[in-house]
Amino acid sequence: MGPMDYVRRRVSIVSLALLTAGGAAACAGGDADDLGFTSSPFSSSGAPGTTTTATTGGLTDTDSTAGTDTELSGGSAGSGSGTSTATTTSASTSTTTVGSTGDDITTTATGSTSSTGGSSTTAPASTSTGTTTTSSSGTGTSTSTTGTPTTGSSTSSTTGAPSCPTGQLDCDSDGTCETSVTDVNNCGECGKSCVVAGTTLNCSAGTCSGTITFQGPSEIVDTYAEEDRNSSLGGAAELLVDEFNFLQPSDPRYETYIRPEPTLFDEIPLNASVANATLTVSIDDAGDNMTYAEIVSGWDESIGWSSRPAQGTSLGTVSGSQGQRQMNITGTAQKWVNGTLPEAFGITLQPGGGNGVDMRSSEYANPVEGPRIDIQLSY
Repeated sequence: MGPMDYVRRRVSIVSLALLTAGGAAACAGGDADDLGFTSSPFSSSGAPGTTTTATTGGLTDTDSTAGTDTELSGGSAGSGSGTSTATTTSASTSTTTVGSTGDDITTTATGSTSSTGGSSTTAPASTSTGTTTTSSSGTGTSTSTTGTPTTGSSTSSTTGAPSCPTGQLDCDSDGTCETSVTDVNNCGECGKSCVVAGTTLNCSAGTCSGTITFQGPSEIVDTYAEEDRNSSLGGAAELLVDEFNFLQPSDPRYETYIRPEPTLFDEIPLNASVANATLTVSIDDAGDNMTYAEIVSGWDESIGWSSRPAQGTSLGTVSGSQGQRQMNITGTAQKWVNGTLPEAFGITLQPGGGNGVDMRSSEYANPVEGPRIDIQLSY
């Protein structure tokens, strides 16, 4: 063999080795294009799991007949049917404020992102990490405890005023139930008072009920007016009701006016229900029957004949015989309570005949003989 024949044989062997290596890589992993080959004339019968590594132009590619393609360095992704998986875990923090002091509760949640075979899936955020327990009292304090970072549960509770047993109230906000619901100053609820107009009513089942009495010069306003006399008769010990007598011209007409003292009466709640109300007078000089009616304008004890108040709805007739005489004023008292008719207007007594009647006033020496207004109510 001459020198030139030896050279030709070595070139042929090297070329055949290179072509054989490239073909085996293409057939084994179906990824010959990673090395710049567009096709391969070779086939491979290597058993699954066989790995072929080829290098060209400084780029290295490893292919496996098992179907998994892993790019080690350089080049673009192969077209094989391999599987690529990536997982990313992230954490987020949320803050919730509970209570009047603004204490914070911190909850941490995790989520993950995975990509399989070229597709991407993002998992929703997980439940809270660890166990978080939150409590707050009526004053707004709060505490937070976080356990081991494992998926757990979250519990939250808020506590306001204490839950008192039946029949008890906490009216001073000290966390103890020291007040009875039958307390007349906290009847059924804190602040509901059964003490009105100087009278303490009964408290039962959250309702104040009883009778309020107005009597005496500090609780009753009364006077009478004499026909054609404009001077005041307030403060007199007697109240007169009489008709003008034609046979005795010196005997003029007299009218009487009675009402409760407004300041005390205004203590009665507007929503009170009046079950019964009466006006009682003590007659010491008998005479004819009298009529009584609502007054529909304001007045005081300084009035005279020309300034006397106007008469409204007639309420009935009362005997003029001696002794205590009682008149029903329930409907009128309800108007006074509700404010549809001012209590400062009161009741007027008008003569029913020529035989006049004298009765005790609130300024009489013994006040219990003066006019009395009794109102039975509840609220």
